[in-house]
Amino acid sequence: MSEYDINKLLERYYSGIITPKEYQELLSAMDSAQVLLPDLEVERKIFMAIHKCDISVPENLEHRLSKAIDRRNRRFHNTIKAFVASAAVATGIIFITFAGYFTPSQPDTGISDEELWRRAENVDAALRSALSGLSEGQNAGIECVEEIKITQNLNI
Repeated sequence: MSEYDINKLLERYYSGIITPKEYQELLSAMDSAQVLLPDLEVERKIFMAIHKCDISVPENLEHRLSKAIDRRNRRFHNTIKAFVASAAVATGIIFITFAGYFTPSQPDTGISDEELWRRAENVDAALRSALSGLSEGQNAGIECVEEIKITQNLNI
């Protein structure tokens, strides 16, 4: 096998996309090659050392990882639900508070400007509180997504 072919197989091996057949070809080439370039000689030593290691995967690993991912997904979905609920509450507060005040055809309600401003400030405070909770929920969801990304990048 040519050194070019060996390099291609090594790239596939280190990327984690090598097939079992290609792995056997690479193993055979590394084991039987007499003279290699210095860089490939280093790669051969690394590859053969890794090949000789007996790596055992715990029996329940796939099941445990699946359960961990499901737990993270549930937390993320709960965060999304909290976000939607907070947005609905904020919209409801705005609608209920201001629905009758800005309709041009509505008769004078007799509410003073001071009372209207007080109510607006209460709504503002409620909205700020709801949006703050929404932001916290969103940040928790983003952290959850980042954890999932990190886990997937580790190929665990």
